Amino acid sequence: MKFIVTAFLVLALAAGVAAQDEQSMPEMGAPAEMEHARYLAGEWRVAMQSRWDPAQADWMESEGQCTYEKVLDGCAMEFVYTGSAMGMPFLARG
Repeated sequence: MKFIVTAFLVLALAAGVAAQDEQSMPEMGAPAEMEHARYLAGEWRVAMQSRWDPAQADWMESEGQCTYEKVLDGCAMEFVYTGSAMGMPFLARG
């Protein structure tokens, strides 16, 4: 009985996959929403304030540079930030 149920499920799944056509596939390439992030591309000077300890009253200020560029054929944006934090070199990627 388990074999029959399993075979039925496999056949139903195969039929469902075969029924899908190319029109149901999403468009390839960068999504249209990436146009909203286009202005980020380039090099930026950054002035940052941070407070690493909630008990600390004053905010620390630091400066750095951030570079944004499109990657993965424009499907994503990558940034590289270089600067300092707490008096030490700081590097971040995203």
